[in-house]
Amino acid sequence: MKRNIAGGILVAFVALVIVVFGCIYLFFVRQVPAGTVGIRVNLLGSSRGVDMQQLSPGRYFVSWNQQLFTFPTFTQNATYDNIQFQTKDGLVSSADIGLAYAVDKNKATLLFQKYRRGIDEITSLYLANMIRDAFIVEASRVDSNVLIDSRKDDLINAVENRVRAQVQANGIIIERIFWRGSIQLPPEIRARIIQTNETIQRTKQRDEEVKQVEAEARKKIAEAEGEAKALITKSEGQKRSAILEAEGQAQANLLLQKSLTPELMEYNIKTQALGRWSGTLPTYIGGDSLKVLPLTK
Repeated sequence: MKRNIAGGILVAFVALVIVVFGCIYLFFVRQVPAGTVGIRVNLLGSSRGVDMQQLSPGRYFVSWNQQLFTFPTFTQNATYDNIQFQTKDGLVSSADIGLAYAVDKNKATLLFQKYRRGIDEITSLYLANMIRDAFIVEASRVDSNVLIDSRKDDLINAVENRVRAQVQANGIIIERIFWRGSIQLPPEIRARIIQTNETIQRTKQRDEEVKQVEAEARKKIAEAEGEAKALITKSEGQKRSAILEAEGQAQANLLLQKSLTPELMEYNIKTQALGRWSGTLPTYIGGDSLKVLPLTK
C-alpha cells in the first residue's frame, strides 16, 4: 500500500512539473520567427527599457516583467486609403497609396528606441502620418494638370524620396511608395483638365506642323538659290569662254596682219592669179594681125 502511495505521489509530482513547465513555456517562452529580429523590453524596475541585445530567430524566455517585439527584415506591404492633398492651384484630391518597406536588421534596437512601438503601430501611425505630410508638401508645389498625366509619377517619387530621407537613419528601408488606382478628382475638374490638356496637345501639334511647313519652305528656298547660283555660274563660265575665244581670235588676227609683208602680199596676189589662169595664151597679141600659134605645155 505504501508503494502505491509513493508511486502515486511521484506520478502527481511529475504531472505537476510537466504542468508547471508547460505553463511556463506557454506563457513565458516566445519565438522570434525566421526573417525577423527581436527586441526584449523590461517593463518595470531599474532596468526598465530596452534590452540592448538584439535577438536573432529562435525561442526566448520572456518574464512577466518583459515584452518581446519582433521586426521583419523582409519586405512588408501596407496600404493607406484616401490620402488627401491640395495642389498649388487649389485643387483638393485624394488617392489610395501603397507602401513597400523593410526593417534594417542592424538597426532594430534603434528603431524601437525612436518610436517605442511595434512595427504594426509604426506602420499604421508614424509612417501613415509621414506619407500624408509628404503629399501635402509635395502636392503644393505642382499644378493640378500633373495629376492626370504621366507627370504624376514625379509627385509620387518626390513623396517617396521625402519619406525615405526621414526614416532611413532610424532603421526603416523604404523600397517603394506607389499609386493604388487612379487619383480621385471631382468630375467637372477632371473634364476641365482633360480639355485643357487636349488643347495644349493640339497647340503643340499645330506648332509642329508650322515648323514642318517652315522647314519645307526653307528647303525650297535653298534649292532655288542653289539653282540660281548654278545658272549664274554657268552663264559666267560661258561668258568667260566667249571672251577668251574672242581674245584668242583677235590675237591670231593681229599676228596674221603682222606677218603680211609687201613681198608676201605680192606673192599671194600672183599665186592667186596664177591659180585662176587656164594655161592658154591669147591667140592674137597687139593690134596687128600677127597670128601666133598656141604654146603647148
